[in-house]
Amino acid sequence: MDEIKSLTEEAQSLLENAKTIRANTPDEYRAVGAIYADIKNKIKLVEAERVRRTGPINESLRIINSDFKAISETLKSALVPYERALLAYKQEEERQRIAAENAARIERERIEAECRAKAEEEHQKFDELKRQAEEAAKAQKALLTPIEAFIAEEEAATLQAEIDAARLATENAIRETAMAPRQVQVQAPPKVTAAGTSFRSVWKFKVVDLAQVPREYMVLNEQMVGALARSTKGAMQIPGIEIYEEKTIGGR
Repeated sequence: MDEIKSLTEEAQSLLENAKTIRANTPDEYRAVGAIYADIKNKIKLVEAERVRRTGPINESLRIINSDFKAISETLKSALVPYERALLAYKQEEERQRIAAENAARIERERIEAECRAKAEEEHQKFDELKRQAEEAAKAQKALLTPIEAFIAEEEAATLQAEIDAARLATENAIRETAMAPRQVQVQAPPKVTAAGTSFRSVWKFKVVDLAQVPREYMVLNEQMVGALARSTKGAMQIPGIEIYEEKTIGGR
């Protein structure tokens, strides 16, 4: 611990002195370079000491992690068949639910179509009886004898009763259409749960046509561009990218 304390104090002293460092003359430049090299050397010594002390610990940790990781990987492999079985069940459950909903929709549409057809049929009957009644009324006016007038009145009364019945049937058919069930009961299998398991939707993606992907979703390959800049030393030009040189300091 005393060695750590000593190294810490020395590092803090060098940091404080660094705040006032200047290199305005050749002698100052050489002096600053010597201190810089000394600090770089101390960093190497500190790192070497850290590795020496933590090496055995890290090796033990590596062995422990390796052993337990192997156990975890075996257990994860054991989970795979169970996951497949659970997912397959849920997929079939979802398939049956969708099939039941489609069947209910088809049945609902069938009932609605039948109600509409019935209403249309009754409406046509009503229109035909109404037409016959109108023709009978016209004929009644044209009759000249009392007997013919009486017969026409009887026929008109009969037609009126039929019209009233047809109107009532049409109204009932229209009412049945309006009251046709919009929701047919879905006979889907009940959802099954298993203790210790849960299912959730995970949204993913795959590229189907890169040419149509908007520019804002593109990411520059900085690793490739950096490698080209270093290997060609600026000789290769890339449209839209400026390759430039920046000086850095290295110690020996």
